[in-house]
Amino acid sequence: MKKYKRLAALLTVLALLTVSIIVLAATVKTPGEILSGLTGESQEALAEKKAEGETYGTMAANAGVLDEFRAGMLERRMAFIDQKVEEGKLTPEDAEQFKAAIQERQENCDGTGDNERLNIGQKLTKGIMARRGGGQGRR
Repeated sequence: MKKYKRLAALLTVLALLTVSIIVLAATVKTPGEILSGLTGESQEALAEKKAEGETYGTMAANAGVLDEFRAGMLERRMAFIDQKVEEGKLTPEDAEQFKAAIQERQENCDGTGDNERLNIGQKLTKGIMARRGGGQGRR
């Protein structure tokens, strides 16, 4: 009887975890989706502008929705970090460091994408790859 209760509890936990991952994937939008929702422009039109060298942040600033775009991007980034903690690829302590750095960077964001000194995305990717043992010896 105890085995069945443990199995039922395990299956319940797995089901809840699966549902939360699906919900997270459904709610986390790409930068193009965020901007499209704010401006009403199609994602294809925004992608063409991006391919021509314009950043999503610049497009948002030009459309007068930079603050809303930054809020959407912050939500996206925080969800990504939370997901990496759940997957065991980041410790909660590392996640808090990344979140603080991202929030600091966001406060200084002008939409141009020119924040070389605070390139958190690359640091985060390298940190995750190092924890998985990836990227070593690769160029």
